[in-house]
Amino acid sequence: MTVINTALKTALPLTSQSTPWSVTVLNRHVKQTLSSCSTLWIQGEISNLTQPRSGHIYFTLKDSQAQVACAWFKIRQQQYSTQLKEGLHVCVQARIGLYEPRGHYQLIIEQLHLLGEGALYQAFEQLKKELNAQGLFNPEHKKPLPKLPQTIGLITSPTGAAIEDISAVLKRRYPLARVILYPATVQGEHAPQSLVQALKQAVHHAQADVLILSRGGGAYEDLWGFNDASLAQQIFQCPIPIITGVGHETDTTIADFVADVRAPTPSAAAENCTPDQQELISSLEHTYHTALRQIQHRYQQATQHFKQLQARCQHPREKLIHQQQACDHLERILYQSLQQRLTHQRHYIHLLHARLMRHSPHINIERLTKRLEHSTYQNHLLIQQHMKRAQTLCAQYAKVLETLSPLKILARGYACVTDLNQNPITTAQAAQTQTHLQIHFHDEAIVAKIEASTQD
Repeated sequence: MTVINTALKTALPLTSQSTPWSVTVLNRHVKQTLSSCSTLWIQGEISNLTQPRSGHIYFTLKDSQAQVACAWFKIRQQQYSTQLKEGLHVCVQARIGLYEPRGHYQLIIEQLHLLGEGALYQAFEQLKKELNAQGLFNPEHKKPLPKLPQTIGLITSPTGAAIEDISAVLKRRYPLARVILYPATVQGEHAPQSLVQALKQAVHHAQADVLILSRGGGAYEDLWGFNDASLAQQIFQCPIPIITGVGHETDTTIADFVADVRAPTPSAAAENCTPDQQELISSLEHTYHTALRQIQHRYQQATQHFKQLQARCQHPREKLIHQQQACDHLERILYQSLQQRLTHQRHYIHLLHARLMRHSPHINIERLTKRLEHSTYQNHLLIQQHMKRAQTLCAQYAKVLETLSPLKILARGYACVTDLNQNPITTAQAAQTQTHLQIHFHDEAIVAKIEASTQD
């Protein structure tokens, strides 16, 4: 952290400025300054470890007094099998980067190594567990050994005891086999890299039908070169069947688990990968077809491996630029969509307001009130007209009734005769059946007794 601060102070001297900088200009200048720094080796403890779906790993590297954010991108992790966890002490090679929008600087991890001494057995078990989880030990990945190997590749030390034991077995058991030695260092810190290079050379030559990966016995530390993750990956990816014969029968290495066949000793490895002469005679035709299939398989594997390497060569900057352009395009689409939706909502609100005004209760009440007033006035006129017509008719009917009234006739000297029950008597014959009669004058009525009748 002190190195970073010193670099910033050197690159950004506190001098007077005629024009103040914007924050964007400041961050861009700081980013350029930090990017110009060479990579640094920094050690510390891992905390705040996160691993999103993208495959990138983000964590904080801290010590007792300070901390710094770190980013380990997926493309840089492919050559590592280390499982990171909280509290792990590591040493990283990193370059300094700055995220301009937030002014946040971080370390971009190039390499990562574990620190601290641990028992070799614990490291062995940890690596064994990781590789097993990756499927490197699965039986379905094991390739069968050829029954008639014409060429045997031998990966071992050219000066060790293993090469003598293997050569003796091959001369006795299968003298027709051509043996190609791919010399490698089998002990010490350079042993894994040397073994990997020898394997790559054997695959590149593509001459061996089977490979014997071997060394003689020794201490557990002497065999440690065969407990390497990169060597295990190389064995797993090797298209040629591999048989291991490392140490004595009680010795077991990671290479033994990944190999297609494990033999307890170098001599046993030579015996397991070669037939005897009688078996050779009976399997010549079958071996021809097997060799043809292996050649095709090796070609496909080499082509696939080349395509994988070619795909990995793409610079991440091009992918980032493409993704940034895609994000800008999506941002524009989102902004236009929001603007269109806002305009549509405003228009819809105006329509609702106009519809609400058309259905306002106040307007309806005024309209109905006017209709009621008009109806009341019309009804009042109709009632007056009907009353006048009724009065006229009543006056006419009254005159008619007055003209036809019996009282008018009685007033001229006439009288109306009825029995006591008010039944009219219209003939003299009808009067003779009565003893008394009522005679009605125009002003009052009298009762008369019938005593006699006369004829006109």
